Amino acid sequence: MCGIGGFCLNPSEHGKIDSDHLAAMLLLNLEVRGRHATGQAWRDGSGQVRTRKAPVAANAWVKRGEHKTGAHTRILHTRFATQGSPENPANNHPIVTGRITGTHNGTLSNDDALFDLLNRQRIAEVDSEAIFALLEHGNLPITDALELPEGRAAVAWFDQADRDNTIHLARLAGSPLAVGMTKKGSFIYASTMEILTESCEQAEVKLDWVQHVTEGNYFRVTDGRLVSCEVFKPARGSWSFGRPTVARKPKVSKAKASKAKARSKAKSKATRRTEPRVMAGFYLNDDGVWTDAALEVVQPVLPEHYEWDDAEFLSDSEAEAEQRLVLGE
Repeated sequence: MCGIGGFCLNPSEHGKIDSDHLAAMLLLNLEVRGRHATGQAWRDGSGQVRTRKAPVAANAWVKRGEHKTGAHTRILHTRFATQGSPENPANNHPIVTGRITGTHNGTLSNDDALFDLLNRQRIAEVDSEAIFALLEHGNLPITDALELPEGRAAVAWFDQADRDNTIHLARLAGSPLAVGMTKKGSFIYASTMEILTESCEQAEVKLDWVQHVTEGNYFRVTDGRLVSCEVFKPARGSWSFGRPTVARKPKVSKAKASKAKARSKAKSKATRRTEPRVMAGFYLNDDGVWTDAALEVVQPVLPEHYEWDDAEFLSDSEAEAEQRLVLGE
């Protein structure tokens, strides 16, 4: 379990939202999800992606002023180490793989298989590296790459190839992700709704709407504006010998196959004509504008206690031990 958070501010709010204060509040609230390391990535004035991280808890990192960059777009991370020592900087987030700089909350079960598939060596030991290696070296559309990792994942990343102020964000399976936007169009996200809303309240940032992101959503945000979004199907099967296991399809006669193909084609055309694409609660209308007008207003629902999303994957005793460790008890 780790914590991810960040933001992409609309230019109209660059002088109104204190980005360093917002980053500090997000990191301090994300600390409950991991205290082994803290880090952030941002774009500098020349457009280059920069990173800063250390194997310390967020409260110590923020006290030292490490969060201060003045950047209006950032990805943040607090790490709970499950694979790879925090003493090796390459294991801590943000993870840099070529042009990709990313953060990940969750754990992968097929990271070794993914490196075999890519025929590449690891830089470090952390499982998260496999996701960003796929994005850098997989030669696949982004949504195709995001369908290969197995396990639990919510990810955010910068791509140095982007020429604008853009972040990429996706929820694969398992790991939670919450997003929100101000009335003037600044985009903010965090691992959980509670962390998102509390951080914004403490930073005096008023959110106009908030939403839990469903699994299999990938979107791109530029200057706070949602500019593209796609739906994909997170991996659910098993891996073997570095290749995905594919279930055998039942035999179908040529005549039936031909009819099924025709029906599928017709249905696909009808779908493109009548069903708007959707991402993170936004609909693409006929004018090519992403809007949430078709949705009911989403109000944040805060749990009475922190939701340990990892607990369902552990025995009761293991979950309690992990919770005590993270809280320092």
